[in-house]
Amino acid sequence: ATALIAIRSSNNTTSSPSSSTTSKRRKRKKKRTINESVAVEPTDDDVLFGRGGFTNTHPGNIRFRTKALELRSWYELPATTKEEK
Repeated sequence: ATALIAIRSSNNTTSSPSSSTTSKRRKRKKKRTINESVAVEPTDDDVLFGRGGFTNTHPGNIRFRTKALELRSWYELPATTKEEK
């Protein structure tokens, strides 16, 4: 005679999906506002973030890319340690 034992997890009391998987509500993001009292005009020494021609042609970004290309060969040397990078 063989005995059949059913094991039930205390966490799974129902077979229906949890409410977190069935509802698809998302939190609303707060609308960003610019505090004009601290806003500044970018200078030629600044590096701007973003996409498109405005940031690509900004003098600070051009200088940054030039410097990155200068240092690339040194960075890729096999003798360069993680600490030096």
